[in-house]
Amino acid sequence: MSQVLYVDIAPHGNDKVVQPCDLDKPNILERGAYDEAIIANASTSQLYNKALFNVLRALKRGTKCTITLKSKEDAEKVGEEGKVAGFVSYQVVGNKVILSKS
Repeated sequence: MSQVLYVDIAPHGNDKVVQPCDLDKPNILERGAYDEAIIANASTSQLYNKALFNVLRALKRGTKCTITLKSKEDAEKVGEEGKVAGFVSYQVVGNKVILSKS
């Protein structure tokens, strides 16, 4: 069963959900534990490179992080921050950005 990391202000059933404001805390996420990350209801100011680096470390190799934002411009900005954090690439589709881990 795949492990999904949810970062949101809303609950996702019985799955663990991390608040966007907590993403930059050290050791908040287990390393290499997740097959996918889904981030919603977070602002660009919460998704800077340190917070995204913590998401990157929590993901297994060859996985993705999908982030839904308010605008395409926000998605581009967070995509660039993801590259700084260590994601190998990003793809913007409308107001979503998909960050890829090698």
